[in-house]
Amino acid sequence: MHARGNVAHPHTSGEMDQVRDTKVRLPTGKDLLADLDESSGKFEFMENLQHRAEKMGVPTLRITYEDIVEKEEEAFAGVFDFLLQGVNATCGASDLAPQHGAMTRIHTEPSSTYVANWNAVKATLMKSPVYGKFVSDEHALHPYVKNGTRR
Repeated sequence: MHARGNVAHPHTSGEMDQVRDTKVRLPTGKDLLADLDESSGKFEFMENLQHRAEKMGVPTLRITYEDIVEKEEEAFAGVFDFLLQGVNATCGASDLAPQHGAMTRIHTEPSSTYVANWNAVKATLMKSPVYGKFVSDEHALHPYVKNGTRR
């Protein structure tokens, strides 16, 4: 649980319903853009670490949330294959990968349905040359919705 009483990782159907029914309020204006810039800086830092590791001959693996969403089993198999490189294991990645359906999607609707102040958030992002592209199409922000229909 978060300090505010929100369930971070629901384990029961009741907790799942609570998460789905709770609308979050995001910062807007300069606060939102500063938060996004900070996150972007952290991603750049991770990319720099990856490049440094590769230059030193250290194997790296880059996986994104979208990789997992689009091809869950393949993504996890790739992670396990990477982790087991050089290990004399008696099982393969497919033995370790989560069973199909082990991950449960919490939000299957566009962001506007679970962000309480979506219009203000969207207005802030639309004014930004960096982040406006993420809200030019509301459904583009959500990987489970494509062309107005759930995937």
